[in-house]
Amino acid sequence: MKQSYHSARWLSAACLIVGLILCPLAVTAAPAGQDAGTWTVRGFGAWVGTTGDALRSGPPIDNFAPVVEFSLTLDDGTGAGLALEYRATRRLGIEALAVLADLDADFRLRVFDQGVSVSQETRDLSTDILGLGLNLHLTPQRRIDVYAGPLVALVRYGDVTADFAGGEFIILADFEDDTAFGVTLGADIALGSSGRWACSLALRRLWSSAKVADSIFEVDVDPLIASAGLAYRWGGR
Repeated sequence: MKQSYHSARWLSAACLIVGLILCPLAVTAAPAGQDAGTWTVRGFGAWVGTTGDALRSGPPIDNFAPVVEFSLTLDDGTGAGLALEYRATRRLGIEALAVLADLDADFRLRVFDQGVSVSQETRDLSTDILGLGLNLHLTPQRRIDVYAGPLVALVRYGDVTADFAGGEFIILADFEDDTAFGVTLGADIALGSSGRWACSLALRRLWSSAKVADSIFEVDVDPLIASAGLAYRWGGR
């Protein structure tokens, strides 16, 4: 929730500072594999942070027992992804990416019936991100290749169900897909003199909401995707 949101903001600021530090450091060596026409594939694991926003049922509309209130909070999760970039010029690249992740969907149920009974369950909410980005390479043909740029993505939220008291109370949340815009800050650190292999680090922020199907209710997710993995380059002219 709140702590997660503040952590995400601190992580964004930290990665921005790291990017600014890496820019002057990246002018040391100049490995091959970053010319126009180069292809780069990146495989990575990812941590997905959220704002910790919650969907609540609101006050009950009647006083017939049992009176029930519930809430659903979308919290942080993990996943993995793959990205493919084509370097149109020495500085400009077009990247397609896919991230498959599971967010924690925390259900909380309060039943008022001769006292207050509170139950909580956590389920996985599948969250698939299919994006297309435009990367501006700030330090081309250097050992540390820093890039940044805009990103547009289709965020596909799944559905999630929780049942309480042996099926007496069942809560189903079916979310619609969302088109989101965002930004990318990344760096590939060359491994070896050839420059073909690299350690790949990236931070991506998307502004996205998960809307409950056929309703006016939605939850702000705004995923912050921190990833680390390996990259391989080939081609070029």
